[in-house]
Amino acid sequence: GYALLAYQNGWLKVHYPLEYMSAVLTSSKDDKTKLAQYLSECRSMGISIRVPDVNESLVDFAPSTTRERTINFGLSAVRNVGEAIVERIVAEREKDGPFADVYDFVRRVDPLVLNKRTMESLAKGGAFDSLEVPRQGLTLVVDELVERTLDRRKDLTHGISTLFASLDDSGDWSGTDVSIPEREFTKEEKLNFEREMLGLYVSDHPLLGVERALALYSDLSIADLRDAVEEAGSHSIARIAGIITDVTTKVSKSNKPFAQLIIEDLSSSI
Repeated sequence: GYALLAYQNGWLKVHYPLEYMSAVLTSSKDDKTKLAQYLSECRSMGISIRVPDVNESLVDFAPSTTRERTINFGLSAVRNVGEAIVERIVAEREKDGPFADVYDFVRRVDPLVLNKRTMESLAKGGAFDSLEVPRQGLTLVVDELVERTLDRRKDLTHGISTLFASLDDSGDWSGTDVSIPEREFTKEEKLNFEREMLGLYVSDHPLLGVERALALYSDLSIADLRDAVEEAGSHSIARIAGIITDVTTKVSKSNKPFAQLIIEDLSSSI
């Protein structure tokens, strides 16, 4: 039975790599350790993983319909964005087509989507990148953009409009555009916000390009270390190399300070 399952998985991975890896990533979306391992596997297979995209992503991981050998991160993976909100975004997109720009997005989606925390999380997670707006610029004005849009929606619902309304059949949105500053996060800031909103680095990784150095100064990868501990037990010493992604300082019962670290490489974290 296990041999048959292994064969079926291997066959699907070879012949339908995008669909197969999308399913594998989705099945582990709540386990960041496994997710990091599978993202690393995708990279080794020549498959790109894109950040969530309001114009293409679904609830979960899915092959891109516009780019070769690419998988889109699911919108529901973004912090502060639940499946109910994603379903409303996807429904509007399927009903009236892709969003032309960020103003078109806020005017068309269900008002429940226009929660300031949700919008900021989508921006920091890269979900508006395809609409060609800078992540930092949008986060700086997202509160004002949401406020103006919701206020005008209330006016339109009650039949209140301006002199320009007759010029546009889609509704009178004059005065609701908010100028988005052409400011962008540094690469480090962008990746840190990605990790905060999505749970891990997606569009890039601070360690990409230094794989040789990592291999030179470590005995094995963190993913291999996990496997080795499971097989051989935990009473051996191994050297790993990576970046410290989190530090928590604590005080022991004997009143001595100590720290807990999370170290991450391209395969996993520990």
